[in-house]
Amino acid sequence: MKAKESYVLDVTGPVGTAILQAPTILSFEAAVKGRAAHAGFEPEKGIHAIQTAARAIAALKLGHVDEETTLNVGLISGGSVVNAVPELCTCRGEIRSYSHEKAMETLEDVRHVFETAVKEAGAELSFTHRLHVKAFHLEPDAPVAVHFAEVCRTLGIEPKFGSTFGGSDGNTMMQHGIPCAVLSCGMYDVHSVREYAKIGDIVNGARLIAELITQG
Repeated sequence: MKAKESYVLDVTGPVGTAILQAPTILSFEAAVKGRAAHAGFEPEKGIHAIQTAARAIAALKLGHVDEETTLNVGLISGGSVVNAVPELCTCRGEIRSYSHEKAMETLEDVRHVFETAVKEAGAELSFTHRLHVKAFHLEPDAPVAVHFAEVCRTLGIEPKFGSTFGGSDGNTMMQHGIPCAVLSCGMYDVHSVREYAKIGDIVNGARLIAELITQG
């Protein structure tokens, strides 16, 4: 795939905004394996996987790790019955950061915290992760941004630049070396049952895209 610039329509709000910064987003899974035992007769023979995972999570700094990085553990599953020391517990979480390096550093911090908790409990750990998108950042004077601003003004639209903490195909385009601006396209209350679009934004969006292509 080759192109000198690209545009992705994937931002809420009225037409005229271009996103020039987006984060790295990665997910991770920590699977803790303890030892099952009867919770009533011989709980001391077990290694409590849920408790071990809980200690690890309690040691993490969740939420804002710093001004541009967040960490969350959003899913926990484990155990099979109420009268058994749970052998397995799986935790899934997500890291986002405007800095790819900080995202990877946070991932290693999470891994280390789980490894420490598991070692102290005598349990086992399987830790995996998946990189969904990689962070990017463009300056307003980048050619792709300048082109966008010029076309907006020819259509009587005031251009605006911003950042998002979500991922899109724009991250992928940038990762492949194609400069990309992610554009607002007149969608509102997205990912909800109230999602809607305004006819005027749809029309302006179509005009904008047509001009971006023909004036490229």
